[in-house]
Parts: sequence; C-alpha cells; structure tokens
Amino acid sequence: MSTPQSPVDAVGINPYRIHVSQRYLDLTRQKLELTRLPREPRSAHGVISSDLGVTKSMLEPLVDHWLEDYNWREQETKFNDGLPQFRAAVGGTRLHYTHRTSPAGNAIPLLFVHGWPDSFLTVAPMIDALCEPVASPSRNQPGPPSFHVVAPTIPGFGFSDNVTEEGNNFYATAEMFDGLMKRLGYMQYMVHGSGW
Repeated sequence: MSTPQSPVDAVGINPYRIHVSQRYLDLTRQKLELTRLPREPRSAHGVISSDLGVTKSMLEPLVDHWLEDYNWREQETKFNDGLPQFRAAVGGTRLHYTHRTSPAGNAIPLLFVHGWPDSFLTVAPMIDALCEPVASPSRNQPGPPSFHVVAPTIPGFGFSDNVTEEGNNFYATAEMFDGLMKRLGYMQYMVHGSGW
C-alpha cells in the first residue's frame, strides 16, 4: 500500500480519520431496538406479496443484522487503515477525500466520483488495482496504466460539508472537484463517475 501523498503541509489540507461518536452509535442502536415493523402487505385475497411493498419477513433479518452482527468500530478501523483520507477547504467548503498515489512514474491522475447513494468507499475494492495494476505477460505490450486516485465525497454526503441549495448542483460540484485536483497538483486528469 502506498503512503498518503496529499500535501498535508499545505494550508487547509489535513489528514482525516473517520470517528463516529459512541453517543450517536448508541442512539442508532436504541432507534433500531424501538423499531416497530409494519404488517405484512397483503393482496385483496389476503396473500402476502413483496409486489405490494417490503415485507416484514424481509426487514426483520436486516434489523437483526444491524443490532447483532454489524460492528461499526471494526468497519471504521478497516476504512481508516485501508484508505488514506484527508479534508481540504475548497471554495469555502470542506471536502473529504481519499488520495492514494501510484509508485509508477507515468501514472495518470484519476478523479473518481461516486454516485448516489454511494460514497467514497465505492473505490475501496479497486484502489490497489488502479494504483498498482498487475501486468499480465503479453507479446511486446506495455503494462496496464497506473493511476493516482483521488476519490472525494460529494458535498453534503458523508464527511464533506453541506452546501447551500443554490450551490448544490452539478456545475458547482465539478468546479470544487477541479479546484481540489489542481490544489493537489494535478492540472490535467481523467474523471470517472456514475449517476448525477
């Protein structure tokens, strides 16, 4: 795994580690424990059908999973150890992002934009392969391209600040992300994104 390469000595760029307060986790647990599930949706003939909505039998295992199996602190550690994260003020908005550089000298800067309702974690399963791809043996072919990956959190999502409703649009977000890339020293870069 590459070491973080964001210019943390630059004004306004700070390393970041996810930490959700225990109070918030306790409150979420309490809400799940107090959840009253709706009755099963039934057709006019009394038949339970998921065609009419989410069934109670579908929801119960989900609630049980969050109460009994899911360990937020374990996941928090996994996210923090697996993805170098930072926050930077860009255009008056604090943006959260992960930034991993490739050791390859000819690596291409890549702005990886998550969709909705995803998050920057979408890049996690592929970030190693993007930064340090494994070349397969072939006849006189160059190896696969490597990337310096920057995956910001869209404003208003996760750990990026909210923006005013007037500033919450595709163009303003693109401008912020371009400002982030330039601040990181990437004057030209590729973009990957999905959804709006």
